[in-house]
Amino acid sequence: MPRVGFNREKVATEWRPFDDGEYEVEVHNAEPYQSKAGKPALKLDMIVLSGPDQADGSDVIGRHLFDNMSAVDDGNAFSLAMAIDCFQVPCDEEGFDSDDFIGCTGRVETVQEEFEGVVRTKIDKYLGSG
Repeated sequence: MPRVGFNREKVATEWRPFDDGEYEVEVHNAEPYQSKAGKPALKLDMIVLSGPDQADGSDVIGRHLFDNMSAVDDGNAFSLAMAIDCFQVPCDEEGFDSDDFIGCTGRVETVQEEFEGVVRTKIDKYLGSG
């Protein structure tokens, strides 16, 4: 029988937040949606290509990072503007095509934050490509 290469010690059995740091990512999916307040927003699903060694020894390559961003120019769309610049997505005064994010690579900076008693990973900044 063929042997499958798999290091069980490197795979977490439960979800763990990423350590703070910079990660290279590729956008896997970009989905427009309406926020709970009924306003336009965008959800990015990114696959980690590289990043710092994790304190718990787990591997980050292939794991997903997510970000939900307001698409309303009301002072809360700065994350979306940074993501557009980071992934070099064409954007004009009429907007952008969310599919243009898919396959783009860039670097993000993450921080851990606590929300409702749960520590989670937050994308703090979009740093640009390469």
